[in-house]
Amino acid sequence: MRLLSKLNHWLMFDVFMLALIVAVVKLSGLADVSPGIGLWAFLALMFASISSIASYDTHGVWDRYSSVLARQQLSPGAVKGGDRLAESGAMGRTGLTRHSATCNTCGLLSDCHPSVESPVCPRCDDTLHPRKVDSLNRTWALLIAGYVLFIPANLLPITITTSLFGTQPDTIMSGVAYFWHEGAYDLAIIIFTASIFVPLLKLLSLTFLAWSAQRRMTWESQQRTRLYRLVEFVGKWSMLDIFVVAMLARLVQFSSLASIEAGPGALAFAAVVVVTMFAAMAFDPRLLWDPLEKNNCSGENRD
Repeated sequence: MRLLSKLNHWLMFDVFMLALIVAVVKLSGLADVSPGIGLWAFLALMFASISSIASYDTHGVWDRYSSVLARQQLSPGAVKGGDRLAESGAMGRTGLTRHSATCNTCGLLSDCHPSVESPVCPRCDDTLHPRKVDSLNRTWALLIAGYVLFIPANLLPITITTSLFGTQPDTIMSGVAYFWHEGAYDLAIIIFTASIFVPLLKLLSLTFLAWSAQRRMTWESQQRTRLYRLVEFVGKWSMLDIFVVAMLARLVQFSSLASIEAGPGALAFAAVVVVTMFAAMAFDPRLLWDPLEKNNCSGENRD
């Protein structure tokens, strides 16, 4: 169950399928390309995998496990979040001020008093933290790395094409221009959005969220939380160009006639995507709500 919660961030069947379409369109200019049975099998695999994960009720599994533990006299300090809030009558208070923490693995709300050293979840034995450890520090470090890598990712060639007519390096923007010139306007817009607009917007959005959390702003916490959810959702789509480059570099090896290999910009761009995904996972959106708690003790470790 722990492994499943971690791997969900890296499920990219849909991104890879779109990259396949982009690669096929680009290859059609070099050779005749037709879909094989493996492509249709992969399409079915994509729908089956996404559907199975979307329909899998992790909360139901943990609830059934909790019923077993309840018969084994589960610790009275660990109850479901809704029951605990109802019993305490503290619907307007955060778990931080009530010395409670939600387990990041199974979602159980448990006691997490500062006096207890290294508290663990009574249901899954995972370590409990009121907030993600060093959330803002790690987010800022990853964002700075993302901004630094974003420059070579867009200036250096992402692919290097060698043919009888010479060697042609292509950046992300030149790839967008190629599809636009060939009349594939939809693919050009998709690549520009996924490879340039989304990574930059994600960096700027996470910067704003981290800055507002550090400044303890109380402005529109709900809207900022929705912005974070959106940023976390669209982050994986920036891997589109990396998948396209990987497939083209493997498929286009026509001896001395033509070959495509990944350029230094591909490595930098892949690093940008991975770094920004880790930055989104490192940021704790609960920090956006903590300033609204009037009784919140500023001396506690919020990160």
